[in-house]
Amino acid sequence: MFTENSPSVDFLVNSGLKRENIRVVGNPVFDNAFEKRDQILPKDDKKLNILFITVNLTSGQGKSDFSRSRRNQMIKETISSLNQFHKEISLVIKIHPTGENYTEYSQLLEKFENVHLSQKDDIIDLISKSDVIITPVTSTAAIIALIIYLMDQTFSNIMDVFYSLFA
Repeated sequence: MFTENSPSVDFLVNSGLKRENIRVVGNPVFDNAFEKRDQILPKDDKKLNILFITVNLTSGQGKSDFSRSRRNQMIKETISSLNQFHKEISLVIKIHPTGENYTEYSQLLEKFENVHLSQKDDIIDLISKSDVIITPVTSTAAIIALIIYLMDQTFSNIMDVFYSLFA
């Protein structure tokens, strides 16, 4: 069995698998982010490019009291605040590639200008074109953003600590 990190090994062992049959291999998505981050070109536009990564409410990953109405209110307030703060913005709302409804978001965003909805675009490409990233969650996309802008190769050790604290 292949798994992402050491805490996952412990979980699998506690679930009945033999430790000797489990191998930690990391996450290929994160490896891809490390490879691509050195190829990112500087931005050349004058706009403030903001990426908002949403909450996948239907994922079933952990307990949450976050609701669609709270999520929608947060998005509306964020857009209104950004428009007051900086007139030259480009906002991309990135929704989960499979777990969120494009039409639902499209209807929510139709009255706002300079807001683009993305579901299938490459997350690394979107992050690399952004000056600011907003997200209310610790998701794969948020971790990729940290890799691209902040982290070095000690990332796997940091993730082991993260998972042991929050998983």
